[in-house]
Amino acid sequence: MLLSHPGNGSNPPQARENRRLKIAGLVLMGLALPALFFLIDQAESKAWLTYQDNRQVWFAVLLYLVAANVFALGLIVLLAGLKNLPLLTDVQAKKGALVKLAGANLLILLCLGFVALDAWKESWIVLLGLAFFVFAGRAGVVLLRRGWKYDAIPAEKLLEQDKRSPVVYIRSFKDDNKIIVTSSRARSLFSVFQWAAAISAEQELAMIMNRVGPVVAIGKPGESLPELGAARLYVGDDEWQAKITDLMKQARLVVIRAGATANLWWEIDQCAKLLPPRQLLLVSFGQGEDAKIFEKAVEHRFGRPESLDLSRKRSPFLWLMQLGMPLGVEMGRIIYFGHASMPIAEPIRFTLRWRGLILSSYRPYQESLESAFRRVFRQLDLPWIDRKNRTTATMLALFIGWFGLHHFYLGDRRRGMYYLGFFWTLVPLFLGWIDGVRLALMDEQEFEQKFVQQPRA
Repeated sequence: MLLSHPGNGSNPPQARENRRLKIAGLVLMGLALPALFFLIDQAESKAWLTYQDNRQVWFAVLLYLVAANVFALGLIVLLAGLKNLPLLTDVQAKKGALVKLAGANLLILLCLGFVALDAWKESWIVLLGLAFFVFAGRAGVVLLRRGWKYDAIPAEKLLEQDKRSPVVYIRSFKDDNKIIVTSSRARSLFSVFQWAAAISAEQELAMIMNRVGPVVAIGKPGESLPELGAARLYVGDDEWQAKITDLMKQARLVVIRAGATANLWWEIDQCAKLLPPRQLLLVSFGQGEDAKIFEKAVEHRFGRPESLDLSRKRSPFLWLMQLGMPLGVEMGRIIYFGHASMPIAEPIRFTLRWRGLILSSYRPYQESLESAFRRVFRQLDLPWIDRKNRTTATMLALFIGWFGLHHFYLGDRRRGMYYLGFFWTLVPLFLGWIDGVRLALMDEQEFEQKFVQQPRA
């Protein structure tokens, strides 16, 4: 989910380190699998309930903790190699790996607890256990996110590596640590996405806007680690206005997230002075008081936004899914400017596709934001390129390759259908692992040439 650290292709020592990390990660994961498969079989058959000796139970628990930690460590090392992180030589990267391993351990304990609760399912202890699971699960996700922050690329380095005109992201600092943006306390409390969400709206915006250029933002003064999403640039209190103005002059786009602070409106006014209106996007989430104040102020400055929205049919299944969304049916709006510089409002509505069925609790905004921004990009004549990601393809092959989802992701539907049609034979399971190893060890340039670069006319 993070921007990778590019440049390994032109740096042989870094390329060799990445390959060692990927091989080490795959080996560690492979070593843990036999023990994990044995324990899964024991849990499914409930054989552990028949153990006569407590030492057998404690041995199974210890075996699980060791095997799960080896697997988690292998996954962290593999991802470091895939993302070109200097895990062997950089202190910051090592700290991030340790924090991620701590978060993984909370999730490991969560899985162990679910199995253990089966013995007390008729006892009041199960209620305390469920409360602990919710806390441990959320704490594990928070620790994982903190570990990712150690890997974030500074804005200066990103701009040096990516020579495209930047996309400048502007927001109120108080929105930086929000993963879920809710429209009411009731939705926040009962939404299933509140507890499992790991990818914030800002991260989704950054991944979408990276199609246009490197996404940068002014960092919050005094923060020990940068927030995830746009790459942070840190300046003093007496410098930020000059710096943000300079970035605006270089920008391909400026994306402003709704807020009600005075500094935010100063930045919006500067954008209106310095940039053509078609280079400005205003994004509002939810229907809270801040969003309403922001939209009224936008209407006062730029005029009432026109709506080009056409009614779209949604299945009863989608309507039911929308009840669990923290923002409801209408998740927000994107305001952009047409050829006549008139504001146009594009609604952000709950959207769910096959990919969302798998990732919706982990990435609750992905499908909805991508669907809305596809339409906005089309209206602004901006390129929408679905770049395939080697890390995503590798993870799909290793974990869900049994069903051929990595082939569907990479555009080979025929091969994906073969895997899906014969999944019951277990052959696609092993083929998926082979595909995952091949993708992991594939050079970035080879992957780009085969799956990313557009065919020549």
